[in-house]
Amino acid sequence: MVKKTICHQTQKTQSRYRVISFDFDHTLTIGVSAMEHFALCHGVEAAVAEAEADFRSGAINTQQFTDRTAALLSGVQAETIDSYMHSIPLVKECAELIQEMKELGLRVILNTIGYRQLLAPIAHRLGVDAFSGVELCEADGAITGVVGKYFPLHEKILFAERHAVEMGGGLKNVIAVGDGLSDLPIFEAVGASIAFNADPMTEAQATAVAHGDHCDVLRARLIEFVQGQP
Repeated sequence: MVKKTICHQTQKTQSRYRVISFDFDHTLTIGVSAMEHFALCHGVEAAVAEAEADFRSGAINTQQFTDRTAALLSGVQAETIDSYMHSIPLVKECAELIQEMKELGLRVILNTIGYRQLLAPIAHRLGVDAFSGVELCEADGAITGVVGKYFPLHEKILFAERHAVEMGGGLKNVIAVGDGLSDLPIFEAVGASIAFNADPMTEAQATAVAHGDHCDVLRARLIEFVQGQP
């Protein structure tokens, strides 16, 4: 079977858009979040599933969920996380798509409320310009399991805006890509949005929709926006 690879000639664009903001969990991943993948590799799936169930039922709030799952990373070394995250299933050719968008002159960010320590090796692998998330405390090269800095949902908008301003624009110069209800606030705030492998409610609020375990259709939607042909 011949491997399908994105191969396009690119040159910097004069697009009105300056930043592409990608959600990560279930947007660029297939089937799992970064935390779920860590849990599977580290043998703590049951504890994460229990925390998720309590969160969905309203028994714990977002901060309590963050604290509870952060504790599951206590004592884990950076090299262990690197080895775990190397095998997380990603949408095919997403690294190539990110590189192409950067070559067009856009800044590409991972805008997520996940743990930065889990995302760091993936962000490096994908070649994004910046990534957000919850910061965990470390000591002697290992995670302590204590949250150093929270990253609440509303900060996704602020994170995107900061990068847009640095690129000489504002939120209306941002394209947001996401898959779920937690992406709706940023969808409303930015200039364009793409619901990628999303639920119907999220799709209804997006500017455009794309599906697939490969980036072909997503790339086509992004190019339409970047070239001013929505």
